[in-house]
Amino acid sequence: MKNLFVAIAPNPPPRAKPRTSRTTKPAENSADTLAARQQIVTLTNNLRQMDLELRNSRARLEAVRSELFQTQQSRAELQSKLLTREARRPYFSVLIWCGFAAGILIGIAGTQFVHSITDTPHVDRSIYLR
Repeated sequence: MKNLFVAIAPNPPPRAKPRTSRTTKPAENSADTLAARQQIVTLTNNLRQMDLELRNSRARLEAVRSELFQTQQSRAELQSKLLTREARRPYFSVLIWCGFAAGILIGIAGTQFVHSITDTPHVDRSIYLR
């Protein structure tokens, strides 16, 4: 209804002239009524079209809202998974560092063991210096 009044406001239909006598021309009067009826039909069609567009817009808005809600849920799930993963990360990092340190210590001990087995005893030549 609002759109109907907004459309009529800039170009209102002419006011009906008060009938003072029956001498008015029927063709002129019927032309005015025909133009008014045509304008009413046009405005009614515009109103229906705008109502249909409004319904379509509301349906699209509802679809976008549901998509937004799904996106927000997915974001919340991803954040919780990320926090869970980061909560486990320090233990994993400490485990890697401990393994690295243990590997270095085992490597050093292994090389010392190999050197002690393969190393020939040193000959004491101090007896020749007397």
